[in-house]
Amino acid sequence: MNKLLSNPLNDGEIAKLRRLLGREVMDLYSPSLTVDLSTGLISAHQISFWLHGRSSQFLNISTDWWQTELDDYHTFVLETSATPADIPFDASGKNVIGPTSNCACRVGRVQKIEIVQSKFEVIDGPDPADMNNSDPAAAQPVKETIVYDRGINFICERGIISLATEFGPILGDIQIRNGPVTVSGDESEVMKVRKTLT
Repeated sequence: MNKLLSNPLNDGEIAKLRRLLGREVMDLYSPSLTVDLSTGLISAHQISFWLHGRSSQFLNISTDWWQTELDDYHTFVLETSATPADIPFDASGKNVIGPTSNCACRVGRVQKIEIVQSKFEVIDGPDPADMNNSDPAAAQPVKETIVYDRGINFICERGIISLATEFGPILGDIQIRNGPVTVSGDESEVMKVRKTLT
């Protein structure tokens, strides 16, 4: 039995991403950041982009956990609000943010955004007890093909910053890289740029 499960970013979330085009990315804000010194990888449960303008607004990005019959995965959740997610913010004219953890980017304005799609397969063989079952369907392996948007590349004037949902661990942190999204290392995963925003 083959199942195809598709879970891309919706049009509303893509419209929110578009708001970053042409804006300068200075910092990513989070209640807490984890840094792996061996890889240079930064991860966070949620992050906020400050959409500087006449009225303060933030693009808050977190993840949502999805469970299938054979596996689980995490997708992005994008929301805009007047405050960063779970971070104190004084919008009374001073626009003071914090206390907070922040990741300094300093890569200039966002020129292009790439949405990176992940596709992977999970196969579960038949239960040995079903091998002698008179029902042929019971002896067939179950195969799931899961397709979803796992990464976002922000191509800026002076470099690339990327976000990717964690592949495998149940916490589903957002991984922040100085460079484009990379494949998880799982043999079955294939990644490609699904959509480019300019």
